[in-house]
Amino acid sequence: YITVYNDKYCQSPSATVHEIGHNIGLAHSGEGALAYDDQSGMMGYSSSSTEEPKSCFNGAKSWQLGWYSDRHATINPLASTWSGQLVGIADYNRSSGRTVILKLVATPLSYFV
Repeated sequence: YITVYNDKYCQSPSATVHEIGHNIGLAHSGEGALAYDDQSGMMGYSSSSTEEPKSCFNGAKSWQLGWYSDRHATINPLASTWSGQLVGIADYNRSSGRTVILKLVATPLSYFV
């Protein structure tokens, strides 16, 4: 993707992050007519506001980009259990060894926590 825009969204931090997401290979988080309905991260929704929302890429997009890959864990909840501590990305540098993104693999879908 290569995206450009030149309207009121140029002043919006969330729109800028959304468009940067496209430029680094991310698609929308939603699908079809609901492409902008997923509000769990910046690839589903952005705003023309200069203040809100304060958000980032969600777990699925961060996984896709390989971010925090030293702290990924994958589990099939139908086949086994997982035990550990999940931490948010704000605590990444202060939480050595703890999981940042947990991928739940269940055919045909995966979920990210």
